[in-house]
Amino acid sequence: MKLALKHYIPLALVNILLTQVGCGGGGGGGGSNVRPDPEPEGILIPFSPPDGPRINPPPSGSTALLSAETLRWEMNQWYEAGYDGSGQTIAILDTGLRTDNQDRVLYETSIASNQRYEIVNGQVVKVNDTSLSNGTHGDDMAQIAASFEYGIAIRANIAHGVIADSQGFTNRISIFKGLEWANNLNNLGRDVSVVNLSFNYGALLVARDHLRNNQLSAAEQEIRNISKKLINQNIAIVHSAGNDALSLATEVYNDADFADATRLELGKQLIIVGASYDNQTLADFSNTPGNDSAIQVRFIVGPGATQVADYTSFGTSGAAANVSGLITVMQQRWQHLGGRELTQILLDTANRDFPNYSASLHGMGMLDAHAAFSPVGTTSIAFEDQTYSMQSLVVSLPAGYEPVTLNTAIVDSYQRDFAIQMSSINQPRQGHFRQAFNQAWPTSPRTYSFDNSLLSLSISPQTQLNSRHSMIQHGQLGFNQFTQDQQLALLNIGLYQPTQQTGWQASVAQSSQTNQQAWLIARQQGRWQWGGYQTQGDSLLNWSGLNQRNQQGVFAIWQPALTQDWLSVGYNWQQAQEPGTQLLTHITETQTSQWLSLHSPYRIMGFHAQMDIYQQQNQLNFTAAISESIGDGRLRFYRQNLRTAMQNEGVNLQLQHPNWQIRWQQDQFDQAWLVRYRQAF
Repeated sequence: MKLALKHYIPLALVNILLTQVGCGGGGGGGGSNVRPDPEPEGILIPFSPPDGPRINPPPSGSTALLSAETLRWEMNQWYEAGYDGSGQTIAILDTGLRTDNQDRVLYETSIASNQRYEIVNGQVVKVNDTSLSNGTHGDDMAQIAASFEYGIAIRANIAHGVIADSQGFTNRISIFKGLEWANNLNNLGRDVSVVNLSFNYGALLVARDHLRNNQLSAAEQEIRNISKKLINQNIAIVHSAGNDALSLATEVYNDADFADATRLELGKQLIIVGASYDNQTLADFSNTPGNDSAIQVRFIVGPGATQVADYTSFGTSGAAANVSGLITVMQQRWQHLGGRELTQILLDTANRDFPNYSASLHGMGMLDAHAAFSPVGTTSIAFEDQTYSMQSLVVSLPAGYEPVTLNTAIVDSYQRDFAIQMSSINQPRQGHFRQAFNQAWPTSPRTYSFDNSLLSLSISPQTQLNSRHSMIQHGQLGFNQFTQDQQLALLNIGLYQPTQQTGWQASVAQSSQTNQQAWLIARQQGRWQWGGYQTQGDSLLNWSGLNQRNQQGVFAIWQPALTQDWLSVGYNWQQAQEPGTQLLTHITETQTSQWLSLHSPYRIMGFHAQMDIYQQQNQLNFTAAISESIGDGRLRFYRQNLRTAMQNEGVNLQLQHPNWQIRWQQDQFDQAWLVRYRQAF
């Protein structure tokens, strides 16, 4: 029966609007009305599902059941993680408890209530009907939404709101009073996240805002107040599209239609569900959104055939119940989300990548549970009251460091948290190894000196790298970062007593490209040289948020007397600190290195030869800010100390001629060689 209701009618002139419950029936009846024999008031029988997660088999390939079987199979990973609707309640506004096989319990019914009303002389009046069992359709929908054997939210509770008579018909005021009843269950701790409306369009209409309450009947005022409560509570409303193969953009069932409802503020909590058998083709009975964009953006297509205890249920009714179950599991996982957010996520993630997709037929597309449970939009990392880009925890370690793994959580555009494991990126090569190698050519600095028999003073400014300088040489003094620059300003000041071979040397280096500064002071006495140094400047680690690096070190070099200056050995210890920002803090890198250098004091066949053998041990400590998923949408924040280490050894060989230079260097992670000719080195 389809009676007329004018658009946004200000007064309750029509109080017998009837709408047909049952968008789909059992055994293949697409859209048949449910007319069971009257039964006495139902009895609530407790249900105890089996222990452990439900594991659904993969889709069998059945054309009719493919969509439903695919959905249930995709839910397995969430059941295994403990998300199965536990603690949640789905309100089914329908025909109530089953009228036959009452001793068969397939799901937990926490409450059932008759919510049939009518409007008499502008007043809302309760119908003299206390039956909780007005048909089988409501029980079928409960099985699809929440039964352990056939449902989606397999451990959710069902709240049966009876709004249909024994002939399967309801009216507008019963729908709103049923919604109010479901909404009020939250005040009793029922955790109702979704209301399922599996029937032909039921006129979710509210008087226009510009009409004052004194212009409305008491019934219309009550409907307006119920609408406001629903908006404040933010419950999802899932509505079947209907089984008449019609466009919802036309006035299908009465003068008020989905085009009106989707334009209400309450419409932002509404999702309209069509039907498909195979997630690609619209079922031939399903209504469509038509060319109305307001309906299209609230329309999705779900499983059009679902197995229940006695038969296969066909129709958009079951499609809506499947969506209600899915929303319930999502709300259990992310409890800070409400109906507006949950329905929008399903619409945003609906699959449109299939042949012949059309917004006028499929709305936003086919229900995609996997995409709905995956991050939507831009992902970021939340820590305390701030959000950071994903790059903030990207760690790119130099070659040789042991990988670092940390467990944290990211959030999507809906502030849903997802637990992830992040691992450091290890550079396969040493980054600037070859660049440094190619640029480190010794040149003769310009030296200004004053000498007498007792004292030697020298000042040498230098604007190009000198690999033989003790501050630069193959990194043992911690200044290898300067080898990234071809141009370097270097000032050396030395004060020596030549006859005693003792004295002091001070050096200051400035790099414009890497914004680095370095200071060194060294003491030489006899065949020993030792000293300390400090550097400061830009970070050289490829981590987000790092900006300044402070480094200190000490070294010692010894040339045995018997070697006639062709052998030297050295040791270096250095430690660098970077304060870091954002999520990576307190970075400390400690390095120890030992080296042995062999070099010929005389030319051999016109060449000077030098070989360096070195070992290096590095340890890196840092603190990472961690966001841990609690499991209900909330995060726990803490800081975790992490450590990694690296060992390296290598050799450097260099032959230098007045016109030729040949150089080869290799360590555990890289190698390079170079031959160069020039008029003079």
